[in-house]
Amino acid sequence: MNNSSYLDAGLFIPLDLYFAQRVLSTEMKIKEEHTVFLAFLFALSRQGHLAFPLERIKEIMGMLPSKRPFDAEELMHKVQEGAKALPTCCEGLVYENNGVYYLQKNWACEQDILCHILRLLHSSPMPIPSDAVDMQLNCAQRAAIEKAKQYPISLLFGGPGTGKTYTAAQLIRGFLTADEKKQMRVVVAAPTGKAVAQLDMYLKRLLGDEERIRSGTCHALLNLKKDPSLEHDSSPLFADIILVDECSMIDAPLFSRLLASIMEGSRVILIGDPDQLPSVEAGSIFADLVAAAQAGFALPATQLTECLRSERKEILYFSECVRTAQCAQAVALLQGEGIARVPLDLLESNRQQVYSYLFHVYKEHFISFFTDEPNASDLLRKLDSFRLLSCMRQGDFGVDAINHFFIEQFSKEAPRNEWWAIPLLITRSDYALQLYNGDTGILIRRTSSSLTLTQEDYAYFPDRASQEGLRKIPALALPSFEWGYCLSVHKSQGSEYEEVFILIPQGSEVFGREVLYTAATRAKRAITCAGSLEVIEKVIQNSARKISGLSARLKEKVSVI
Repeated sequence: MNNSSYLDAGLFIPLDLYFAQRVLSTEMKIKEEHTVFLAFLFALSRQGHLAFPLERIKEIMGMLPSKRPFDAEELMHKVQEGAKALPTCCEGLVYENNGVYYLQKNWACEQDILCHILRLLHSSPMPIPSDAVDMQLNCAQRAAIEKAKQYPISLLFGGPGTGKTYTAAQLIRGFLTADEKKQMRVVVAAPTGKAVAQLDMYLKRLLGDEERIRSGTCHALLNLKKDPSLEHDSSPLFADIILVDECSMIDAPLFSRLLASIMEGSRVILIGDPDQLPSVEAGSIFADLVAAAQAGFALPATQLTECLRSERKEILYFSECVRTAQCAQAVALLQGEGIARVPLDLLESNRQQVYSYLFHVYKEHFISFFTDEPNASDLLRKLDSFRLLSCMRQGDFGVDAINHFFIEQFSKEAPRNEWWAIPLLITRSDYALQLYNGDTGILIRRTSSSLTLTQEDYAYFPDRASQEGLRKIPALALPSFEWGYCLSVHKSQGSEYEEVFILIPQGSEVFGREVLYTAATRAKRAITCAGSLEVIEKVIQNSARKISGLSARLKEKVSVI
């Protein structure tokens, strides 16, 4: 296969080959193998991988997205040959460390993360007293609190519903309650405003308004909100305790800046689920740290395994089979109690048929039109009882297309002069309104032929300050939002529903088993999967975890705990 064939197969895009040719442009004689190797390395980086371990090339070949079959053996040979004796023009652009290859920016990022982890591991924060541990916590939760007291940096990880956020709140409560002088300072961070608000809610229920706690998104706390490119210096973080939630969603550059900003003397607790969908950007840093910890090296860590969300053993077992890539067992469970597969052919030729079916299913679960003004609290509860999720945002069966069909169809069916309830998803945080990217609510308005918002339209959102309260916000004051009939699995992270209906169209396999695991673990009572068995099997067999050399390098640098 020549380079144009790799483009046709979808292995490379023109930018990959352009990068390789540009780097090699000063060479008198360009070897095809060097071009292929550099294009391959750039393609992996573009897909979010920090590193390319040459010894894992066969495994990586199976992960490559392709439009049509290609000669994997030939490509493997060219990449392996290209890695040998790289020309001098690659110096400073390509780094090699024990057979693992990096682009310069990825090497620098991983190196920074490694250095700051080691710095924090060897720091000596002041001992922190802690109040008596809540005996309602299970053994693992109590162990997590003890490790947070004992070590300068520790990990707390586990699946959805295992009580990570609750444990974190109890940890902070114990520290602050024992702080008789009221001098302790706590920073609570997360990559999204939604995650920060969730943790804030737990803390306010336990402690009320607490001046010693400063919370915010990673970008806000580091003063990076106005510069998402991370190109300017971030603000340092001074605190006795720094707790970071949802770490699996933090990409490598932001992780690097976060760790660099933590000053000596702080005690750091990193929380997350390494098996959920990773950041859409580069790296799976939290998963790398957990892998090093589980190997017995580098970092003290506690795993929470007792699921407190779903009592359905079938859902727990199905999620575990997906997480551990037990494909045959997971597929066998798809016709069991509480879990089902709808044999929908998610193909372009069946698009209208599938849309009509989904529209019918949705109307069975959620009433949209009312003769009298509906009760917003009841609507929000009903909205969380059933959720339609898609693994894809784009495409015929992605979130955008389905939401467009639903809103158009409801517009056509809307009775005259009635009330219309429309689910919303906030897509841009508004800190003044305390609305965050990923928040869901209900827009209530009079039926109209126009979807243009008016002064009479209002949106309702749950009030995080109280379990039963509501917040009513004029629709014209809302930040950016989209219709929320169908949510992406990415946006559903951190939420839970009674029942989920998961669309798994072709292309979902790119997101690997993590996307199905994340979707399935949103459900408390029932799961329905729609998609071909072939695609579902590929999803479970693949992994979206980004490759790096961080875990192996930590093992080299740090002795066994």
